Amino acid sequence: MSQVKFQAARELIREKRYAEARMLLESIDHPTAKLWLKKLDKLAPERKVNKNRKITVISVTLAVLIVAVLGIGISILRSPRGETIVAALPTLLELPTLIPTSTSTLTATYTETLPPTQTPTDTAVPTLTSTSTFTPTETFTPSATYTETSTSIPTATKTPAPTNTPRPTATPRPTESPTDSKMDGFYLVGVDIEYGRWESIGTSANCYWARLSSNGGINANHFGVAGGTITIRPGDVEVHFEGCGTLMYVENQVRFLEPTAFSTKDDGFYTIGVEIGVGRWRSIGVGGGCYWALLDQYQETIDNHFGDAGGSILISYDAYELEIHGCGPLEFVG
Repeated sequence: MSQVKFQAARELIREKRYAEARMLLESIDHPTAKLWLKKLDKLAPERKVNKNRKITVISVTLAVLIVAVLGIGISILRSPRGETIVAALPTLLELPTLIPTSTSTLTATYTETLPPTQTPTDTAVPTLTSTSTFTPTETFTPSATYTETSTSIPTATKTPAPTNTPRPTATPRPTESPTDSKMDGFYLVGVDIEYGRWESIGTSANCYWARLSSNGGINANHFGVAGGTITIRPGDVEVHFEGCGTLMYVENQVRFLEPTAFSTKDDGFYTIGVEIGVGRWRSIGVGGGCYWALLDQYQETIDNHFGDAGGSILISYDAYELEIHGCGPLEFVG
């Protein structure tokens, strides 16, 4: 039963019916369902209801009910003479009006007290007193005599010029090409990753990829079995891979029909005319969780089935790829 719910949740996510997919996954008691819910929370976060708004609506509803009950009670209470007894009753609907009491605000003011100004006193100006100076008598100093002394001049030695030591050349860091293989992460189209067709080389059942627009919106996405292809188009600005294994660029590859193209096929993705031959194929499995889809080169669905296993599939060159899951072995009929 859980397998059927997983397949139904996958279809809801493919159709971007995220709220219904979340409700279905929350009803499954399985670790994979919790993992899918985390992926779904990243893809489309759940909106929370404002609890205060609910409380306000409930309060208003109760008030209206109370007023209605009082009105019915008043219309019933009458005296035997037909006089209205309620006339003497005080009106309960009049609520006293609260008059806000004005509050006085004390504002503290700060007054700066300046010290008294002192009157400057006259300062006596010092008087200049002339002092007699002593002038020394000039004395005669004999001139110094010059004596020539011979000095030896050292012979200059030749110093060898230093040799230049070559500096090591810096090894350039390898740059990743947009067509190199990619792993999990975000890649800018035309900068980090090339336009065209990429193929997932992985076996995980929780492969997620998305082609994103300039404002972060989803142009197309996939959540399910790894091993399929993704075609990056000119309208895509960024792509996101998670859990899909290694992504290989196969846009310019010339591929031929493989020798095992007509052998029995299990769950996975198969390129038509390369990995699986054209013609009629039959599911020999049992159960109600069989899903298959014929996809075009842009991963758009041409035809699909979700339900009981045991039916047949007519594969033609109109489709580019076949996705099959939960249908048991698929064998070629002719």
